[in-house]
Amino acid sequence: MDNRKFWNLGDAEDMPADSFSGRFANLLPPKPVDEKTRQMGKVLLEAMGVKVMPLKGR
Repeated sequence: MDNRKFWNLGDAEDMPADSFSGRFANLLPPKPVDEKTRQMGKVLLEAMGVKVMPLKGR
């Protein structure tokens, strides 16, 4: 009878977090963006027709 649990996977390997690679690696900037850059991004998005709205709950 199937108990719907994983089996035969073995122990997890320790993976050092010293480098990352993949499709979404380095997607975010390494440090927070300053206000001037944030405003420029907002202007560019609005010029492209994207409506910029604050997130709900913030």
